[in-house]
Amino acid sequence: MMPFQSAELDDCIGLFVRANVPAVVEFFRAFELSGAQAIKLHQYVGLDEYFVAMLAKRPVGFGMLRGWDEGYAIPSLGLFVEPGSQGKGVGRAIVRHGASRSRLRGASRLRLTVDSVNQDAIGLYQTCGFQSDSLQSSDAIEVMYLDVKASDQLIGETK
Repeated sequence: MMPFQSAELDDCIGLFVRANVPAVVEFFRAFELSGAQAIKLHQYVGLDEYFVAMLAKRPVGFGMLRGWDEGYAIPSLGLFVEPGSQGKGVGRAIVRHGASRSRLRGASRLRLTVDSVNQDAIGLYQTCGFQSDSLQSSDAIEVMYLDVKASDQLIGETK
């Protein structure tokens, strides 16, 4: 993992372009996956965190921890993995990194939302220790939380 801002800009743009396909954007709707958005995030300065997952020195996944800029104590995790790199543990690595960064910054939990029909993602998050919050979830959206203080054993993180 590396901060988005530390990765080569052209590589970040390439990741966003490769991921701008229906299989990814159907579920990742935080912002448009475009070269312009990659440039904007590459220049970002603030409390939120944006990072890339690397395979063979090439960005293949993206993660973000947002909410700190707005003053929230519990960050929200968002992520995507380019189609050709799915099923290789990249998503789990992004979750592990997000949990670790959240814990290091003093958060007690990590939040995410996921489309209820995205059962592959829900399964991944559940195996990482996320639990659905039935009071906040709906038929269309699952709101899930992870206790980051206990997450290292759940998602394979070593101390």
